[in-house]
Amino acid sequence: MKAITYYRFSTHEQSEGTSIKRQSEDCMVFAASRGWTIEDTIIDEGKSAFSGANRDEGAALNLLEHEVCSGLHHGKVLLVERLDRISRQGFDETLDFVRLLTGHGVSVATVDGEFYEAGKRLDMFQVMKMLSKAEGAHEESAKKSQRIKRRYEIRRAEAKASGIALTKNLPAWLTVGKDGKPTVREGRDAVIRRIYDLAETHGKGSVRIMRALNAELQPWSALNGATTAQWNRSFVTRILKDRQVTGEFQPCVKENGERVPAGEPWPDYFPRIISQEQFDRVNSAAQARQSPAGKKSTVVGNLFSGMLRCFHCDTPMLFERKKPAGSPYQGGRYTLKHDEARLRCRNAYSGGSCTNHTTLSYYGFERAMLDACLYLALDDRTFTRADELGQIMGKVAEKRRAFDIFTDHAKALWAAYAETKSKMAMQSAMDAEREAEVLEGELQTLEASARAASGQADAEAHLSRVTEFRRYLSDDDLEVREQHRTKVAQGFRTIVQSVRFDDSKTAYVNLIDGLRAITIRQGKVISNLNFDHLKRDPAKDKPPREAALIRAYLKRNRG
Repeated sequence: MKAITYYRFSTHEQSEGTSIKRQSEDCMVFAASRGWTIEDTIIDEGKSAFSGANRDEGAALNLLEHEVCSGLHHGKVLLVERLDRISRQGFDETLDFVRLLTGHGVSVATVDGEFYEAGKRLDMFQVMKMLSKAEGAHEESAKKSQRIKRRYEIRRAEAKASGIALTKNLPAWLTVGKDGKPTVREGRDAVIRRIYDLAETHGKGSVRIMRALNAELQPWSALNGATTAQWNRSFVTRILKDRQVTGEFQPCVKENGERVPAGEPWPDYFPRIISQEQFDRVNSAAQARQSPAGKKSTVVGNLFSGMLRCFHCDTPMLFERKKPAGSPYQGGRYTLKHDEARLRCRNAYSGGSCTNHTTLSYYGFERAMLDACLYLALDDRTFTRADELGQIMGKVAEKRRAFDIFTDHAKALWAAYAETKSKMAMQSAMDAEREAEVLEGELQTLEASARAASGQADAEAHLSRVTEFRRYLSDDDLEVREQHRTKVAQGFRTIVQSVRFDDSKTAYVNLIDGLRAITIRQGKVISNLNFDHLKRDPAKDKPPREAALIRAYLKRNRG
């Protein structure tokens, strides 16, 4: 049986401990003792099972739930150290999760000996044991949560009364003084005043302030001595909007994994650097300069967000949208079909030391990347019809259970006939066998439907559907466009290792595992990994699916 192991810890401080190592070792030993093969491992770091954060959108366990409901892990087993790794929210939540998995063909096992088989109801003994363990874990976490909350309330009251720093996590211009109170780090109050002076007296926005700071001052170092390459726009913007420069502090607590205010703000808790009047003037002026927000013509504009870097300084590239789709162009005689956007080195743009001042068309680069490797970025899961697949897999589970029952019944009747030679037993056995054969045929039909709904296709069919899929990346319907561009962006994140742009407007793209190296210049692919120069079959030693895709791609592009 194939197993998926799940590891979790609640706080980021635990990442420095042995929690994951212990869970991993225990699960590996347990899987080996059962003859299971660990196919995949998923980890939720710093996700609380008491708050349910490990099942929220974006968590690894949440993604697994979606995949299970889509029928992608049918016949596998989820292996965890204990049930409280999955949930500490009590019996109901734990039972619902286990039922969700077993109802979609995935068994659940724990290292401490529990096993909930797919397709089978939990017996009363299993339910009672789960009730005891789940409620015990929930009560333990609830008590711990209350103790932590109470300790924080006491610390907060003491900090408010004494002025002692509540935490070492202070604004960048402050540190904890010898008396334990927040104090200004040397010279940084002058920088804060300079930023507000540039904003108010000179009427500069965050970009121009950023450039002025990079020309005048070294970027601030962190408490650990680390320095950033330069001042950046987002940091300047945060300072201009941060009420902590006026001395105000807003204590917060975590609820459901999010920081929320805990009571009223504390005025003059921090050293005041900017007056409340100046803070209000600067922010009112900034708000007045903003144009009313219109409806965006595109969504997920940059398919390669976070992947693009400068070849010369390794700073992330800046994505700038220039004109939205539909804008009149050249005297109103032409309408743009898609947004205009460009890429440039963020370091050079910010007034830093990089000499790469080249700008290039983003959409030319995007078009070339789609031509070169979109078929690799999209896999079967992209084309899965999740709702339909979930319904089919439910029917498959029911039909398989019925088939097993009639098969076992037929075997028992044939065994009875062998002992008694009863004609009635023989007839009953034949009837049960025929029913099992009918169910087997229906099961095969359902499994074929499940393969289709799961997006499985041969290589040629995959290339054709990718071409069709690409049409929707600039669809007039924004919801359709967002849906398709999001999937493509996710796909590229799984295959792209690095993209770097030099000052000749050339992009050097490396895919993960060295599958492909691509060079793109001014929107055209000028070189690609040529499999012909390899002495062996490029598809050799590749998984069947990948091998078929490589051969189909070569056939199509070699003519």
